[in-house]
Amino acid sequence: MGFDKELLDKYAPEAKCIMPMKIWKLPDNKLGMFPKICQNGDYFGELKKDGYWYQYEKTENHVYLFSRNVSKITGILSEKIDNVPHIKQALDCLPANTILIGEIYYPGKTSKDVTKIMGCLPREAIRRQEKEGYIHYYVHDMIEYNGEDLREKGAFERYSRLKEVFDKYQITQQYEYIELAQAWVDDLEERTANALRDGEEGMVLKRKDYPYVPDKRPAWSTIKIKKKDNIDAVYMGNCPPTHYYVGKEPENWPYKDEEGKLITKDYYNNWPGAIRIGCYDGDNLIEIGTISSGLSDSLKEELANNEKKWYNTVVEIECMEKNNSDHTLRHGFLKRFRDDKNPKDCQLNEIFN
Repeated sequence: MGFDKELLDKYAPEAKCIMPMKIWKLPDNKLGMFPKICQNGDYFGELKKDGYWYQYEKTENHVYLFSRNVSKITGILSEKIDNVPHIKQALDCLPANTILIGEIYYPGKTSKDVTKIMGCLPREAIRRQEKEGYIHYYVHDMIEYNGEDLREKGAFERYSRLKEVFDKYQITQQYEYIELAQAWVDDLEERTANALRDGEEGMVLKRKDYPYVPDKRPAWSTIKIKKKDNIDAVYMGNCPPTHYYVGKEPENWPYKDEEGKLITKDYYNNWPGAIRIGCYDGDNLIEIGTISSGLSDSLKEELANNEKKWYNTVVEIECMEKNNSDHTLRHGFLKRFRDDKNPKDCQLNEIFN
């Protein structure tokens, strides 16, 4: 998919604004192939960070940082370079007509913390970083350099060219918040296991000879390996919604209070912002966390009106991982309510074993 030239000329002059190539993942019925894929020599691996995809593009007269989301206002990829002037300054050494692909992330934090920076207006983003520290740009691909289109090159050749560029300009030596992904070509299965054990987001295996294909998800071109656990827990009630809206594109946000301040959709509709979940420790029901992802508007409305009806019902939760030592879940997502399971079968010592 390409964007209309009139829109590009209006909102991002000189930019190509290339759609991201989507990452494929192994279907459940092919997970057993993972060891063979790691050993066949066709792939290399890069760590996946808990952040968001961003494309840096430098033209003759402009610098852009595009997210993967199409803006409802501009009709092209949302642009956020003004939120991260430190990244703009660090990469100013690169020649014009260069496009990098990477992840904006916060070391030691999660994607929610990234949203607090990239989802607000530039002045607030800068203020928060002055308080919390600079957000990082983890670069793992390059699809254009000094006017040379690299998209038809294989993924490993593109990475090799990227590393040469970073070495030439000594970018990572000068700026700790600009990171170059490390590419592994051997022991991929062990490295993936170690990465997940050490708390990394996951690993992406890239087929060495595969080109960069915008807006496509070609099978076997890239393989994402992430932690995933499924548990059954117990619904324990609602959490109040967040009051004020601090998300993306506030200019077009329709929900406001009487003073004209932006408020969240949940607060406007008196819906829950999340649900409380728990499990049984013997006969005692204890809370183990909250879940906000996976709640549709219709479900929020139902829970707002009939909280007592659903209390002590079993919910199936998918999470990136569970921490057995402190009985917590990471990146939980509500999959469904279950009426086919006794809540007292959701036992603490079985969930966190």
